[in-house]
Amino acid sequence: MLSLILLSLAAPCFSRTPVVPTITYLYSVNLTMPTPLQVGISPLGKRTVYRMTGGTFDGPKLKGTVLMGLDWGLTDTNATYREDTVYFLQTEDGANIMVTAKGLGANVHHTFETGDPKYSWLNYACGYAVGYNISQGVGLDVYQLAKP
Repeated sequence: MLSLILLSLAAPCFSRTPVVPTITYLYSVNLTMPTPLQVGISPLGKRTVYRMTGGTFDGPKLKGTVLMGLDWGLTDTNATYREDTVYFLQTEDGANIMVTAKGLGANVHHTFETGDPKYSWLNYACGYAVGYNISQGVGLDVYQLAKP
């Protein structure tokens, strides 16, 4: 009986239509990465460290160069790559932006940090990136997800 009462109270929670976030293109970035450092296989999986030595990014509101970065990702026992990355962007007008990226496989969540007032909106942005391989490293198309 208690189960039926609890179920009837929960029903209104499930009758609403989900809110679909808006998706806004932020930038595409090419991350130049030389040969990675293989740490090896540990109890957590296979650890690989990628240095980011440069690159460029370009988008409607952001354009500039990649200063540096590091990805100390882990490939788990299911062969899924778990990205754990920090890289730094410098815009054409001199603003520095720290990007933190975490994700599984090609699905990568981005957060941003900057002290530049012109780009302060990035401090509150939720980013999502789609990755792809390029000849000298990795490319990402980065989008902002936001409540409509």
